[in-house]
Amino acid sequence: GITNVVASSGTAFSEQQARLLARFAEDVYLFFDSDSAGKKAAMRSVDLLFDAGIEVKVVTAPQGEDPDSVAQKLGRDGIDLLIHDAKDYISFRVQDINLKSAGIIAREKLTKELSTLGHKISDNTRRELFLNEVSRLLKVDRGVLDSSTTPKRADQKTGKEIKPRHDPIERSLLSILFHNPGATDLIFEKVSPDDFDSRELARLFSAIVQQYRDIGEIHIQTLVDNARDADFVSLISGITATEQEDSDIDQNAMILLDEFIQRRKRRIRTKLKEKLAKAEVEGDKEEADRILFELKGLGL
Repeated sequence: GITNVVASSGTAFSEQQARLLARFAEDVYLFFDSDSAGKKAAMRSVDLLFDAGIEVKVVTAPQGEDPDSVAQKLGRDGIDLLIHDAKDYISFRVQDINLKSAGIIAREKLTKELSTLGHKISDNTRRELFLNEVSRLLKVDRGVLDSSTTPKRADQKTGKEIKPRHDPIERSLLSILFHNPGATDLIFEKVSPDDFDSRELARLFSAIVQQYRDIGEIHIQTLVDNARDADFVSLISGITATEQEDSDIDQNAMILLDEFIQRRKRRIRTKLKEKLAKAEVEGDKEEADRILFELKGLGL
């Protein structure tokens, strides 16, 4: 007896479907399981719904229940009660964090998440209203929400996109260290600070290694407390805010580590080939033979 229900189909939910829904409804109630996977599912389609001009609210099932079990046990009246108590999406996300006691990392992660979501809304008025509400509930300055997102930028003279400040593989490898402690020993065994192109990321990796040697774990808040400058704190916060899918985290760690190692080998090979060319031009046969031997050891 419950009508006007559609399945979101997870990541398959599209912009066209959101705009189709907007033709028939002004409000959408997201109703998923009460566990963490259910909460993640609730977040996958939110940006498309907001951009389509739909008000998004979240219905929360009792602990251990899902929409099907609630419908079977409580029927239409029970569903109506849950819908009545539904929270708007911003309040739903904010409810899990105690703003008075939460550390800087938790607050920054949520600020960046909601700021990124708000900036995906194309309508100017709707975007401003969304971000103002986030500012009010999180008790952060409105300007922080604009500065916390880093959209793709283009050079004003050439029009070409400016490349990210740090290599994505390097950032992702550090993110894995924060999210998958089981991969720590293997990464420490295979990677050294000198393997990073970025001096900032090399510095962070060194700090992580040192902390792990000192206390036997990677503790984000301690890294932040020991940081000597705001830029380093921001770097830590940005990397720890990168989400990792729990189901694939072990596989992702191995893939990233392999990509990092192969990338390091390619960089070394490129430098050695440059040295080889110079040795051959200068007629230094001994140096050329040495470099060739080193290249063969790297699988050339």
